[in-house]
Amino acid sequence: MIYVAIGRRELGKSTLAYFMTQKLAKRAVIDPRRMIRRTDPRIEYVTTIDAAREALLAMMDGDSDEVIYQPQEDDIEQAFVEWTRVLKSIVVSYPESELAIFIDEASFYNLETPTFMWLAKCSLRDYTHIIITAHQPKDIPTGVRAIADHWFIFYTTQETDLAKIAEKSPEAAAQAKRLTNRAFVHWDDTRAKLSVNPNPTSWFIAMRNTSSMVVTPVTPDGAEQPPSDKPLFQR
Repeated sequence: MIYVAIGRRELGKSTLAYFMTQKLAKRAVIDPRRMIRRTDPRIEYVTTIDAAREALLAMMDGDSDEVIYQPQEDDIEQAFVEWTRVLKSIVVSYPESELAIFIDEASFYNLETPTFMWLAKCSLRDYTHIIITAHQPKDIPTGVRAIADHWFIFYTTQETDLAKIAEKSPEAAAQAKRLTNRAFVHWDDTRAKLSVNPNPTSWFIAMRNTSSMVVTPVTPDGAEQPPSDKPLFQR
């Protein structure tokens, strides 16, 4: 299945997506911003595609539960192509093994590459779960939007974004404008069903092993400081 999480910065879309990956025993993540920094012996961090290939194959043999690819290459798009090529070979070799594929920040990549579109269209939807985050619906190509099964939409005000959301569900677009804090709208396109989750504690998962994080306000004195994401989301 394909899951898309849409939202502005610091509303929780990446946290929600990462939480969802934890539902499955095998997890492949591409994390170009290096947001995930957890200390866990069952997580393998890699920075090159050769290391990613080796780690992913080892994961499928039971050596780990999660491989996080944090590309060091200047060409992130090419790194993505190579990563999806490895994942395609794994899905072909292990067609009925459950696998979560987490693609953070879709705007970094060309999702319409042949290898990714093969994963999106040809992998068994009940076994391969592709979770994508993006700031705006336009970051997700039309061909991917058309086959996405689930949408998770955070507070949205831009009319062009709302118009794209309304193509799927006018009700979801209307709800997205009224959301507060880190609530999100869940549009299940497979059943044409809408729900709202107003409780971020129900899906919070720490993406970093930090006990505290100091946030320095930079707005002038007297100006209202935007609400901080800490300590709820310590990234």
